[in-house]
Amino acid sequence: MPIIKATVDLFFRISEDLLPTPVKCHYTFNLRDPSKMVQGMLMVSVKHSLTKRQDLLELFLHEACRQFRDRLIDDTDRDWFNNAVSERLNSHLGAGIKPADFKGIIYGDFLDRSEKPYQRVESQEKCAAIFQEYLEEYNATNPKKMDIVFFTDACHHLARCARTIRQPRGNLLLVGVSGVGRKCVGRMGAHMAEFQCYSIEITRTYGGNEFKEDIKNMMMAVAKSGGGGMVFLFSDTQLVKESFLEDINNILNTGEVPNLFAADELEQIMGLMRPVAKAAGKPETRDGIWQHFVQSFVKISTLSLHFRLWAMDSGPGVGSSHQLQIVLQLTGTALGHQMPYFRSLSVITTLRQRSLQLKR
Repeated sequence: MPIIKATVDLFFRISEDLLPTPVKCHYTFNLRDPSKMVQGMLMVSVKHSLTKRQDLLELFLHEACRQFRDRLIDDTDRDWFNNAVSERLNSHLGAGIKPADFKGIIYGDFLDRSEKPYQRVESQEKCAAIFQEYLEEYNATNPKKMDIVFFTDACHHLARCARTIRQPRGNLLLVGVSGVGRKCVGRMGAHMAEFQCYSIEITRTYGGNEFKEDIKNMMMAVAKSGGGGMVFLFSDTQLVKESFLEDINNILNTGEVPNLFAADELEQIMGLMRPVAKAAGKPETRDGIWQHFVQSFVKISTLSLHFRLWAMDSGPGVGSSHQLQIVLQLTGTALGHQMPYFRSLSVITTLRQRSLQLKR
């Protein structure tokens, strides 16, 4: 099939040319990447967004950009990627795609709240209007208000977040300087998907036992909600113990932390999840119920790391070796779980910035 050949060819070209460096330590790719790209293409609603050949080409472009281009840290690499994709489509499909055609393509499941089909968003204005409705709902139901201006980059970031939450075991690493709105994007994405949103609070005495207790509380909340989705927001500033990384890796790889629950707590989870697993058609064995519970636990882990530590301020002595090590460890886990590296632009503006715009 030409489009699969184009995907495989693109993957090998990226793997050969975009090699990891000290500044680009996350430029590592494996066979999970093209599989996640195809998985993204299979999410599309044929009825709404796949009626002609051009629709398939645009879908290919979008998913390739989400899986590969979102990790790239500068315009040089992004331009290289655009040209590489254009060449593959033209050679395998005779598409006549130009790099300029990559701009402004957005897909999402937020246009229709009832069926939630994954479809093309036709206009930036429509996308911003829908996100504004979700924001008003969020502010009406949450004590902590958010003020967001949905300009182009903000809409693209939130659409990417919504896409990741939609995917099974989708995980997202948001990289950016302080104040660009990574947590706001995570909270909005959780609200749009009707997921619970959980984050920890660090105190002076907070340690490994308290972190495991918070993980346990999250998992119990999922069980008590009948397998509802959970968004776990976690920041680099909350990594007060190195052991947290091991627990996060376990969550991302397997969905659980070994030996977390006591025997009586396991029985409580089995009782809560049994009817949920049965309704989902899962086997009613202990292993079947537990696996369904684990799959229901963490849908997306949003981790915020300061982009400037390893890219924008690149050079000798920049950042700390501890935080660079965090980036490297998380990269090894994240690349298999759909964690794109965002270009850090002003995703969220403050009230002061909003007022300045109004004065103009």
